[in-house]
Amino acid sequence: MKKNLVVFITTYQSPHYEASLHFAEKYRNDYGKVIIINLVKYLSYRHEYTWRNYLPFKLNVSRKIRNGLNKSISYYIYKLNKKKIFQFLECMSFDKGNICESDIHQIMETYSCTEYGISFLRHNKYSKKLRETINETDSIIDNLVKKKKIKAADDILLFNGRLPVEFTIQKKLRKIKNLNFIFHECNNYQNKIYYMRHSLHKLDLYQNEIENFYKENESKVLEYWFKNKTIENATEKKYITYFTSSNDEYKFTYEKPINQSKIIKELLDIDFGKYELKIRVHPNTINKDISVRRYWKRIESMYPDVIINYDNNRSSYELCKNSLFTISIGSSIAAESIILDTPHILIGNQNWYYNFPGYIKISEDNFNEFIKSKLRNYSYFLDYKIDKKEKKLAASSQLFLKLIGERIKITLFGKYPTPDNFNINIEKYNE
Repeated sequence: MKKNLVVFITTYQSPHYEASLHFAEKYRNDYGKVIIINLVKYLSYRHEYTWRNYLPFKLNVSRKIRNGLNKSISYYIYKLNKKKIFQFLECMSFDKGNICESDIHQIMETYSCTEYGISFLRHNKYSKKLRETINETDSIIDNLVKKKKIKAADDILLFNGRLPVEFTIQKKLRKIKNLNFIFHECNNYQNKIYYMRHSLHKLDLYQNEIENFYKENESKVLEYWFKNKTIENATEKKYITYFTSSNDEYKFTYEKPINQSKIIKELLDIDFGKYELKIRVHPNTINKDISVRRYWKRIESMYPDVIINYDNNRSSYELCKNSLFTISIGSSIAAESIILDTPHILIGNQNWYYNFPGYIKISEDNFNEFIKSKLRNYSYFLDYKIDKKEKKLAASSQLFLKLIGERIKITLFGKYPTPDNFNINIEKYNE
């Protein structure tokens, strides 16, 4: 007997709305029943629709048009056309829900990280609506499970998994041992969508995807990684460079995210001898909350010769090539450093790269002593060899997510959130 597919529509934003329906149609013959549950009209707060005063007026208006009446009409027509092949389930009436306060806090804190680019919970005028939405979602799922509309064997199709409604669904269903999630997301470099059977945010779980990409494109990956890049040869190995990552990006996935502030504090206390410590703040920090930017400006004022801040356009590749070794907790420079023949110390396992060779892997607890011990004899880093396969795997970990996915048709007035700006095409991967 075939299992069922339960498709949750939790947003009317394109292409996530269309991705839900696309999967249902593409794989409908693999399932006994396809059950579509549209939660949108039951929610007090919608990330893609609710008017938010801190966003530009034009964007607010655009969202109201694209994700409001336009998509409501689209869904109504779709439901009429597909009612003979899909089961469209109406949600039961709900009350307060029974989700615990610690779970509500985690869900709201994760939303703060996503919305503001910070790593703590920030309350605002929408917090009450957000809390109501979490309780509403929890109650709806509770009722669906009790009525046996959702069963432990079913596949659950869900957008992303990080935003409040999706995160609440995950928490509720995982408590009844439902682990058959399929997540979808859009490619941030091309107008494509993709599906995965593991959390999109638990980076170490991407090992199979990276390995498959490497096997399919082994002869091309380095060539394509270097394409359109201008990288000068090193003039002198005079730095040891730490490349930062965004703390908020680890908050959702890991119960105990790695403590980057502590790592930086300890690095500032190490005597690197004839080498200069540089801390390169990720350029995307310029898009983070003002509190994050102020933090780095304060650190820069204290250590002006060490900090290369987010608004400094100095080349990370140049820093990498002129460093004895580089360090990160999972910045993209980890792989790029390997490709550029510079040893890289990878702190912790909360990253794409931990399961692959070529990196010097150190825990958060012992990185300090390891670096100090190796600095007594620089030959450890000067003699460190990185082979071609390790470079190809590193390049694969950078390229696969930029090429992944398929193009789908989206609704009138719908649009992708990012431009289609990655023009490299690896023929075999796209066959």
